[in-house]
Amino acid sequence: MARAIGPGGDVYFGFSRIGAKDFNTTAGTQSGFEAAAHLKLFPFVGAEADYAHYGLGGASSIPHTTVVMVGPRVTVGSGFLHVFVRGLAGWEHSGSADNTITAGALSFAMGGGADFRIAPHFAWRVNGDYMGAPQSSPSGATHARFGTGLVFRF
Repeated sequence: MARAIGPGGDVYFGFSRIGAKDFNTTAGTQSGFEAAAHLKLFPFVGAEADYAHYGLGGASSIPHTTVVMVGPRVTVGSGFLHVFVRGLAGWEHSGSADNTITAGALSFAMGGGADFRIAPHFAWRVNGDYMGAPQSSPSGATHARFGTGLVFRF
């Protein structure tokens, strides 16, 4: 019956953390949130849109970073566990605490994760990505992003 409504997919919202100096030489590890929407286009293959913001609660000297990316996602699994891999590309903006944009560049993320079913239509996600912006990521960047949060499947 769900197939009659549409092709299926999921939406995700959760905590996210990026590694030190991923987008700016003065920024240590930064916490924030990540939101994503996935639409299944073919069996196992879909498209994902990802929005994340980092630097929440950071001192005024710590830049805040916003990342918007889209790309393909491959998902396999059934029942309790679904695993996925993804490749995303988009744009990142880093700014000061007064919301002045100080940098912007193309960005990318390659990684994946696992969704663990907790109730009908709901799952808990754990994900990780190799992430960066080739034009602005410093040479000492860790290029890591980790996240966890709630998934709603439709």
